[in-house]
Amino acid sequence: MQDNDESYYLYQQTFNLEGQLIQRRSVLGLLEIHAFEDQIILPHENTMEAPKKDRYNLLEATQANISPIFCMCNDEKGDLFQLLENYSQAQPTFRTNDVTETQHDLWKINDVQIIQKINELVENKKFIILDGHHRYTTALNYKNNNSNKKNQYILTALVPDSEPGLKILPIHRMLTSEYTIEGALTILEKDFEINRLNQDKITVNSAYDAFKDNNSQHGFLLTDNKQFYTCMMKQETFDQLAPQSFEMNLDTFIVDEIGIKKMLKEKNIDYLPEQNVNFVTSFDEMTSMFNQGSNNLCFLVKPLPIQTIVRFTEKNMVMPHKTTYLYPKIGSGFVVNKF
Repeated sequence: MQDNDESYYLYQQTFNLEGQLIQRRSVLGLLEIHAFEDQIILPHENTMEAPKKDRYNLLEATQANISPIFCMCNDEKGDLFQLLENYSQAQPTFRTNDVTETQHDLWKINDVQIIQKINELVENKKFIILDGHHRYTTALNYKNNNSNKKNQYILTALVPDSEPGLKILPIHRMLTSEYTIEGALTILEKDFEINRLNQDKITVNSAYDAFKDNNSQHGFLLTDNKQFYTCMMKQETFDQLAPQSFEMNLDTFIVDEIGIKKMLKEKNIDYLPEQNVNFVTSFDEMTSMFNQGSNNLCFLVKPLPIQTIVRFTEKNMVMPHKTTYLYPKIGSGFVVNKF
């Protein structure tokens, strides 16, 4: 359905996470594209070249934004969150459920006063890209190569940072190599305080719960699905490296640089080698890989606080590839921006 009048869309996702029913609201609209050096649109993760080429070809072929990028803005007083929550009390324009049983609700916002209020609430804000770095970079390149006015904007789902349904989940690393867990610990013990978890009927789930609830230091949980060890960075090592690298505040950086790359003797590479490392987000996926019988070790990290993302973008820094997993993903195709 072609929409000719000026409007936003309220987009709500209702999903189950660890037995809790959660709602997350965002506003769908067009965001003006700016170069990163303008300090208006802020990335938080590194990108890779191959996905950008694929997305450029798709953009050129479709002449449309089919899948919105996902951005966050500051909402210190909670005004934008409150506006979206109030608007969601009405009957949605559109509702559907996907295969993951996530419910998607859409409300058209064409009230001039509400549109103006949204504009005022986001005026002069900085926008942090949470998901869609490759799509945004592609749109920026496409804009620079094509002078059409319609190419100056990108379809965006904008969430206020006050939204309690905004969930950032960890991305764990599954390493396939020659190392047994004992061999890995021999390498890691120089930089990490290592303790074995001893519980009756221990599982990945129960070990991870114990790890993330009881450790305030930086580090990770290491397992071969039989044994479970907490590996927390030694304070003297952290104190030595932290002044040299702000990334030491990220457990994924610690795993990648001081754990996996050191084990593989690959210190001078930008990305973890695909032939050795898989990125996993669910325990089911993890268990399936362990059951395949390969020589696998999993490095599990804690969830990343939203404020850490903000701190990195404020310093004009980006995080390692595959640091954050936004759950659930923003749905594609509900609203399309046709050039």
